[in-house]
Parts: sequence; structure tokens; C-alpha cells
Amino acid sequence: MTYLTRHVGEYIVPDEWRNPEWITDFDNFPDPTFDHLKDEYDWGIPGKGLVYGYIKHVAGTAHAIKLFSGSLKSHKKIRTYDSRVHSYFLFAVGAATLLNDPSLMRLPYERVMCGSDVVHYINKVPLSELFPKGWSDTPLFEKLDGRKHIVPLKYSALFSRTFNETSGVREEHKLKIKIREPKLFKCPNCQAITEFNSANVYTLQNTIAYNRAEQRLERQKQEQIEHEMR
Repeated sequence: MTYLTRHVGEYIVPDEWRNPEWITDFDNFPDPTFDHLKDEYDWGIPGKGLVYGYIKHVAGTAHAIKLFSGSLKSHKKIRTYDSRVHSYFLFAVGAATLLNDPSLMRLPYERVMCGSDVVHYINKVPLSELFPKGWSDTPLFEKLDGRKHIVPLKYSALFSRTFNETSGVREEHKLKIKIREPKLFKCPNCQAITEFNSANVYTLQNTIAYNRAEQRLERQKQEQIEHEMR
């Protein structure tokens, strides 16, 4: 494993994190069993959920299936994807860059940085700023050059968790994260509130549980509005 180091008030990014061959090899990912995500609420939802999608994105479908082999239905046809582990290392380089120079953020720095700030930065800067000289003739550069989004925003919270737990970043500089919870949906007809990817349903008959679920739903809606306005 390689880690960030700190010298004269700045983080030093390992040379390997900027090596196109090294960052495309999943064997170099710092936590191949994703133990740092096993407390997430959707870890136990094989084939669905953000955690499974993140693992499939970073490690590839075959590795994701291997991790969840005891839960996935073998008869189900699954579309396969190759590992895109490079996206995590690009995220890590972007995070270190912003920690060293917060003025690069698109929003005013408020002493707390989150994963979406990092992803927005990576996706807006010219690709040549993320790569050192000599990368323009590599397959990875050619693959990513010209893309509008080279790191998916939907996985920003999980990229942040991986970065915080494995990169060597100091505790006081860790990216802001919040407890993840199931998304809620309300049926327009019966008004029942359902948890996404869950069997939990809250009805009007269960007053206390329903009221709490409704409060969660309203909070989630407001957070989504604020997120879209960023």
C-alpha cells in the first residue's frame, strides 16, 4: 500500500498514484475486501444498492460477485464490467490537491470538504492538469480525454470513505461524511412510505413509525434540493 505523506504543511502524493499502469491495476487498491464499508446499511443487499455498485465500479463485476457469492442468485443473468479502479486514485489525487489548495474549490471553503467537492473539481479541470507530462500517449489518457465526467458523482460519499480510511490523510483533514440511510418513497395513492431496496413499509396505522419516516422523507427531499443547488 502507498500513503500520502505530509511535508512543510502540504500533502505529497505518491508517484504511483499518477502512474497510468499502476492505478489501473486493482491489485493496488488499498482494501480489496472493502472491509471499511461493511457497516454501511446496504452492504447486505447483493446485486443492488450503492455499495454493491461502487464495488462493481472500482473492482469489476467478477470481484463484486466473489465478495457477495453467498448472497447473489447464481441463475440471474448479470451484466459484467471491468475494474475502473483508476477513478479512486484520481479521486485521491484530487482530494490531496484540494487539501493543499482549497482555493481551487468551486464553492467557498468552509473548513470542511466533502467528496462531491472533490468529484466536481476532477470533472471540471483539464485532464492534462491531473496527469503529469508524458501521459498523453497512454491508453488511459486516450480513454478519458474529452469525457465530461471521468469520476462518477454518485459514488462520492463512498470514495470519501475509502480515502479517509486508507490514504493516510490526517484525522483533522478527513473529508466530511454523514451516516448513509435508505432512500424513502411515498405512494401517492395510499400514502405508505417505503424504504428503497428494503421490505420496510410505514403506514398511517403505525403512527409513531410513520411520523418518523415522514420526517426523514422531508429531510431527504430538502437535502436533495440543497445538493442540486451546489
